[in-house]
Amino acid sequence: MRSWQPPQRFSLDFWLAVDADHPTLLEVAFERDDGGTLLTLTHGGWTSGNVAERARFSDWPVLLERFAAHVRTG
Repeated sequence: MRSWQPPQRFSLDFWLAVDADHPTLLEVAFERDDGGTLLTLTHGGWTSGNVAERARFSDWPVLLERFAAHVRTG
């Protein structure tokens, strides 16, 4: 875990499908929004050691939309 700031945000090294020696950075932030919570996910930390793997992460929009649909109904 790189950062832990409850209840606002956290970040961590993310090495799914990338070389563990060159992890990316996954940041999650929460903020109040009209009686609910706005969740912002940022996937960054791309370096010359891991940028070739970036194309593997093109499914984030689909995955996040599914997550949002589940949360709205749950």
